[in-house]
Amino acid sequence: MTITPSAADTQTAQATTTTTVVTFTNTVQNTGNRPDVFDITTGQAGFPAGTTVELLKPDGTP
Repeated sequence: MTITPSAADTQTAQATTTTTVVTFTNTVQNTGNRPDVFDITTGQAGFPAGTTVELLKPDGTP
């Protein structure tokens, strides 16, 4: 199941018993005139036991 945010950046994945992978796509963009660094992390709270969260680059690599 692939989740792509709306213009308001709302992301919702419906809970189902058959879904084993959910992919969220986030676009982080600096629209200013200075360099910036974004630290992307994940919060594990609220996930079922045994859940794996992986952050991927646009090409699909970790």
